[in-house]
Amino acid sequence: LAYFVCALIFVLFMVRYNSFEDFELVRNFLAENTDEGIIAVEGIDSEIFYYNDIAAAIYPELNNKQVKYAKDLKVNPFVEKKIFVNKKIYETSVKEVFSEKGYEQRLLVILNDVTETYKQTQSLRTEVIRKTEDITRIQKPVIMSLADMVEARDGYTGAHIKNTQDYVRIIVEGLIEEGYKEDGFDENEGYMIIDAAPLHDIGKISVPDSILGKPGKLTDEEYE
Repeated sequence: LAYFVCALIFVLFMVRYNSFEDFELVRNFLAENTDEGIIAVEGIDSEIFYYNDIAAAIYPELNNKQVKYAKDLKVNPFVEKKIFVNKKIYETSVKEVFSEKGYEQRLLVILNDVTETYKQTQSLRTEVIRKTEDITRIQKPVIMSLADMVEARDGYTGAHIKNTQDYVRIIVEGLIEEGYKEDGFDENEGYMIIDAAPLHDIGKISVPDSILGKPGKLTDEEYE
C-alpha cells in the first residue's frame, strides 16, 4: 500500500510540474555521457532518429546527414558483430526498446569499444597456436621413439611401422578427398590418425617376451 501511494504521488508530481520533459533531458544526458556508441532506430526500415557523439565518431556519415537508415551505414551494425574503424574495434548489440506509439518497432544499437579485449584475445590465441605447434613438433619424435621400442621388442626387421603409417595415410587422404565427414571425422582428425598410426602396436610393450616371441600356440593363460 505504501509503495502504491508513493508511486501515485510521484505520477501526480510528474504531471503537475511537467517533469516528463526532465526525463527526456536525463535520457539525453545518459546517452551522451556513456562510453558506448548509441544509435536509435524505428520502424521496419530502421530509420535513424537519434545517435550520440561516439556513434557519430564511428560513423561520420551520420553528422553529414548522408544516411537516413541503419542499413545504409558504411558497416551495417545489424549484420556485422564487430566493426573495425579508426584503429579501434567495436562490438555491436541490438536491444528492443519500448515505443510510445505502440505500433512502431524501436531498436537501440549499442557499439561497445572492445579494442583492448580483442587485442588480448588475439595475442592469447597466437600464443596458444605457437605452443600447440611446439607440442606437435615434440610429440612426433616421442611417438616414433615409442614405436621403435615396440618394433625392436617384436623382432621386426623390415619397415613395418613406416609401411603401416603409409597405408593409413593413403586411406585418410582418400577419405578427405571424398569429403567424408561422418562421426566427427575431419581433416585435422585425419592427420592426427596418421601421426598416431605408428603406435598401433603400443600394447605389446607390456606383453612378456615369453609370450610375444613364442613360436608355437599360446596356452589359455597366455591368451588371457
